[in-house]
Amino acid sequence: MEMTEIQADRADGKGWVQVTKTMRSEMTDPFPLPAPGVAQVWRYRAIFHDATGLIGKWSDVVQVTVAGA
Repeated sequence: MEMTEIQADRADGKGWVQVTKTMRSEMTDPFPLPAPGVAQVWRYRAIFHDATGLIGKWSDVVQVTVAGA
């Protein structure tokens, strides 16, 4: 594995969008939080890449509830 691609679906009608391609084991999503008092469920998935392209299948989807402060 040379890197991991992480995508998010923020239920905004854009579907899965790339958040980052990284070689690190941790990641912070730079997308702005919702408006104060608003909660949303964001979904994330990941897949590995090497020099030849994608490796394997997309990971299970992880859901995270985020709220504006």
